[in-house]
Amino acid sequence: MRAKKRFGQNFLKNPNIVQEMIQSVLESKPESLLEIGPGRGALTSSFLDAGVHTTAIEIDRDLIAYLTKKFQNKSWDLIAQDVLTVDLTQLNHAKKLDVIVGNLPYNISTPFLIKYRDEIPTVPGLFLVQKEVALRLSADPGSKDYGRLSVMMQQSFDIKMLFHVAPENFDPQPQVQSTFIRCTPHDRHLILPELFEPIVRESFCHRRKMLKKSLSTFNIDFLKANVDPTRRPETLSIKEFIELANHSVRQDNLDA
Repeated sequence: MRAKKRFGQNFLKNPNIVQEMIQSVLESKPESLLEIGPGRGALTSSFLDAGVHTTAIEIDRDLIAYLTKKFQNKSWDLIAQDVLTVDLTQLNHAKKLDVIVGNLPYNISTPFLIKYRDEIPTVPGLFLVQKEVALRLSADPGSKDYGRLSVMMQQSFDIKMLFHVAPENFDPQPQVQSTFIRCTPHDRHLILPELFEPIVRESFCHRRKMLKKSLSTFNIDFLKANVDPTRRPETLSIKEFIELANHSVRQDNLDA
């Protein structure tokens, strides 16, 4: 079964890496899991053998046929759909997921991770992603990798890089390094102010500008938020972004 470029497929071929990923997923003894893009079923097979109720989402028709035949005697659920169109909230409600796992295609990793955070932020996740994405996800304020993705994901998860995977471990070989990460939901899921996401998004659209310039479409009381308006967004902590949102209104709302 050949990988298809249009789906961003890169299949793991190193059994040692596959086994290390499997052990990381199964160490919490999940009863129900969701796998994104099962590919040739390298991970799926072990999950089913371990007795974990497995639901998988796959878009490739050829792989769907292959997996259906391969696991025809197994009890599992295969959803033939683009994961970006699946209602993960509803799926989690039906399956009571303990963990979500996947070797994410590079071309959907960022939109998928934002969707994951928006729809099922209480479910732990383990994902193989481009190393560059992993660095952004786990970056601290003030670092060159810190940005919108860092803030949005770290607001909901503690993100840890578990191990790196070199290109030669894939078929076909990608041009970049990959990293296996763990996303652990925070014990308390904060209810964010309405303007949190718009402010974060707008800030990093102009990351080299001072906040008072990049956020000029908002009326912000920087004094009450205790944030210096001459700072740049990559220096702010998540707590400080929340404070900005708590002391903001949209400028267009004032003009209405």
